[in-house]
This record gives sequence, structure tokens and C-alpha cells, in this order.
Amino acid sequence: MNKPENFISTTDYSTLQNDDDGIADLTIPGSIVVPNAGVYLQSQDFQIGAAERVMRIKISTTRQTGRWYVGSWLRVTAPGTSSIAGAGDFPIFISVYRVNETTVRVSAALYNAYPGILTMSPLAIYVAAKINTFIPPSD
Repeated sequence: MNKPENFISTTDYSTLQNDDDGIADLTIPGSIVVPNAGVYLQSQDFQIGAAERVMRIKISTTRQTGRWYVGSWLRVTAPGTSSIAGAGDFPIFISVYRVNETTVRVSAALYNAYPGILTMSPLAIYVAAKINTFIPPSD
């Protein structure tokens, strides 16, 4: 039996090849104040890969340290206080998407669905997105 370091695998099938990889990050500051029926949006653009390559995205935040979620969006909660609903955890929506051929955007949105003012905790939230782009198999 061959040792793993000497093993060479061949196939007749085309496979994906790695094009580029990187980490796009975003810091959501603490103490955000969102007015009645308002939205807080923040985004960061990141250049990666060649035009229109297939992407694999993994997202992690300081709200869930040590966990990486595969996907293009993630919902996390963060502590805050609403002038109407009181203290609680409020959702932050994180998404990763292409803006153009080689630019990817990491975006965070916090919606205030309450008729009062929403004030988030003073703790900042760090978001990281590991992005790999791939060259599709040639025909």
C-alpha cells in the first residue's frame, strides 16, 4: 500500500481549480442609535478573483466566536435597548454579494421595527468573511 505522501490521484473528470482567496472584514461599531422605523447600514468592498468566478463564502462574527457559517448571509443578534420594547437582543443581518465582476461587498443591516429609538450596546461586532473563488472546469 502506498504512503499518503506518495499517493497521486488522477481522474478523467474536470474539477474546480482555486482562483483566489481572502478575508473581507467589517466592524460594526458599538452604541449605534437607530431612529423610529430606521435602518443602519454599513458595508465594505473587497477585490477578489477574476471576473464572475464561482464563490465559496464562510462568515464568522465575534457574537459567535469560533464558528464559521457557509453561505452568503447570516443573521446574528446583539444586545440593545428599545425605548418601546425595552432591553433585549436585536437582529443584525450580514450579507456577502458581488457588486461587479471582481468586487465583493460585505454588508450589515440593523432594522428598527419599533416606533421608538433603538440603542445598541457599546460593544463593537467584528465580521469576517472568508471568500474563495474558483475557476470552473473547462469544457
